[in-house]
Amino acid sequence: MPEQEVATGEDSEIDEPKEDDSDSVEPEEEDTDTETEEECLAQNLVISLSEHPELLEIGGSAIISFPDQFVHLLVVCIAAEHWIAVWKICSHGNCDVEWDEAVAAVRCPCHDSLFAIDGSVIEGPAETGLKEFMVCRQADQLFVRPA
Repeated sequence: MPEQEVATGEDSEIDEPKEDDSDSVEPEEEDTDTETEEECLAQNLVISLSEHPELLEIGGSAIISFPDQFVHLLVVCIAAEHWIAVWKICSHGNCDVEWDEAVAAVRCPCHDSLFAIDGSVIEGPAETGLKEFMVCRQADQLFVRPA
């Protein structure tokens, strides 16, 4: 039977029982979702939902380009009030990717690479994922920023 070590001395880290500090106030955690949404809304990549009504439907997708910023995206409504956006050009063969609603994933029609909604590779031949973008909504607009 192996010997058990007993921690003694100054180097040991033993959690002492603490008194009830129910009156003490702990610092509040930062609301990172609010900060992230504020950052997202501050972006200049804006998609008008009135110009792309397909993005209001679950499973609806659109290829959106911002040529001045050299940004080309596949944007998909994956659930009510929830959108994803990924770089639209496959990392394997430079083809435009598409939303495959049957498997709820992004597919490259050229060589059948399959990507998850976060852009990561599910099935090759692609070895590198697609860049993911954060999407948030305010009124009739979607705001997009790199994740």
